[in-house]
Amino acid sequence: MCKEYILVMDSGMGGLTTFIDMVSALPNENLIFVGDTEHFPYGEKTKQQVSEYVINIIESLHDYKIKAMVIACNTATSACAPTLREKYPFPVIGMEPAIKPAVEYVKQLEEQKRVLLLSTSLTKQGEKLITLMHKIDDEGIIDCLAVSRLVRFAEDLEFDTHDLTNYVKRHIMNSKVDQYGAIVLGCTHFIWFRDFLTQMAKGTSLKVFDGNEGSIRNLTNILASQDRLNKDNSKRELLVRFTNPNDSQKIEELKKHIQEDITIF
Repeated sequence: MCKEYILVMDSGMGGLTTFIDMVSALPNENLIFVGDTEHFPYGEKTKQQVSEYVINIIESLHDYKIKAMVIACNTATSACAPTLREKYPFPVIGMEPAIKPAVEYVKQLEEQKRVLLLSTSLTKQGEKLITLMHKIDDEGIIDCLAVSRLVRFAEDLEFDTHDLTNYVKRHIMNSKVDQYGAIVLGCTHFIWFRDFLTQMAKGTSLKVFDGNEGSIRNLTNILASQDRLNKDNSKRELLVRFTNPNDSQKIEELKKHIQEDITIF
């Protein structure tokens, strides 16, 4: 039987957080990750450009049978998810910030709290996010804060530096954070700082949410409904590629988080 793969792609390091979580959540699945670092960042490109980049990546994988795709990038999800769903026969899963569970969490707290949604500047202005917020937040308790600099910290592999700590303290964990009960990471790049932010919030009711769990659950449910989940326990393949050939350090960072063999292709 021909091997089937789940494709995970992003413009850079952000989607690796989704890939890492999927390795654990779907232990029998063959996974492909492509980071389009040659065209990073997508947020500075037009929707047409982003669509072309993503389609070119999919077409470059013609030797692999793709059974599902996860667009582990909020910008690319907004730019081309509908187009991909029309063009390809496999399910295409986009990313959405975990606003709903965050709102549900703060509403059950004894003290009245708000939700702080962290996003990039482009995502904050996007119609998709605004529509989602209006749909879920009927009490107006979500505030959206653009912290695009975190994307660059992730791409530069700065996960625990003095500059990062100062940036987070100044822009996120400042005196105003006391009014919030939840922080939502609205960009997959931000998920690299999930543990960092959780540690900084230690001793408070502040809880950190991200969209990986929901997207992986959605993918799993779709594949299960189609009886497409891999039940074979034999050795699976984890394939990784960055489109910029100078990204060997990113590969080394990934290997710190995955205890299985990774094939660079």
